[in-house]
Amino acid sequence: MDDGRVDFGSPLRDAAVVVTLAAEGDAPQLILASATERIEEAREKVRFTSTQEDAWTLLAAAALGNEASSGAVTVDGTALDGAVYQRYDQE
Repeated sequence: MDDGRVDFGSPLRDAAVVVTLAAEGDAPQLILASATERIEEAREKVRFTSTQEDAWTLLAAAALGNEASSGAVTVDGTALDGAVYQRYDQE
């Protein structure tokens, strides 16, 4: 039995954490774009994802959504206006 601590980290989870913190901390767009590309690269390398990866990816998406509502997210040089996702209630 291994007495060491179990780390639920992965390149995908770690990239999502960086995006979440960068977006919430108003990081420059260049940093956000680079960090978001890391999520894409890491996601392409796995077939299945863990709960940690899913949770942090969701948090990253929400943080980027908050950025978009302020017009801070751009796609191909065009600022997005308003939310880039839609939220649904359980009902």
